[in-house]
Amino acid sequence: MIAVSALAFIASNVLHEGLGHGGACLLVGGKPLSLTAVYFDNDSAGLSDLQSRFIAAGGPIVNLITGLAGLIALRGMRGVPGPGRYLMWLITTLGLFMATGYLLFSGVGGIGDLAIVTKGLQPAWLWR
Repeated sequence: MIAVSALAFIASNVLHEGLGHGGACLLVGGKPLSLTAVYFDNDSAGLSDLQSRFIAAGGPIVNLITGLAGLIALRGMRGVPGPGRYLMWLITTLGLFMATGYLLFSGVGGIGDLAIVTKGLQPAWLWR
């Protein structure tokens, strides 16, 4: 159970950083610089503000898509016992928590992916 939990967390982070931020970077023509389990960095030279915001939003967007797809997959797995269903449940839960948690985390702390996305948007109280 511990190994399955670790795998779910690793998969969620790779999806967020790699597919989310990395994929968004490639979509807008950016240049990826580094990818770790918890961080993605890109060269933002030549990118517009909107493109940079899109890259920042890529992680939470992929988390939301992963979570919603997981909910659909879990409906089809009813009655399936074992680690496969547990893994799917964890990936789904982590995806939804990461997507929605960023709203609170970035809003209250003014840091994180969605702080970049909402920077300068008015009225500021709505985003904080």
